[in-house]
Amino acid sequence: MLAKALKQTGMIPVGWSLRSFDTIHSEEQVLKKLKRKTKGGDVVLFHDTDKKITGIVENYIEWLKKNDFKPVRVDELFNIKGYEKK
Repeated sequence: MLAKALKQTGMIPVGWSLRSFDTIHSEEQVLKKLKRKTKGGDVVLFHDTDKKITGIVENYIEWLKKNDFKPVRVDELFNIKGYEKK
């Protein structure tokens, strides 16, 4: 059913390569894991359902920049057109 829906809507599925476990671990644990496992080109899975996510993402982006990674949007990473709201 998912393949049919993607075909009908013209959307492109994108998966993650690095799961943050942000919903079950502390901010410190999440950041420690991300810093240990991050590779260039990773797509990191985060959830926006927890108040601590803002701190995690801010600290992670700061760490990425200090360690010569360049955070980019998914459409830039895969060189695909982003979806527009109608």
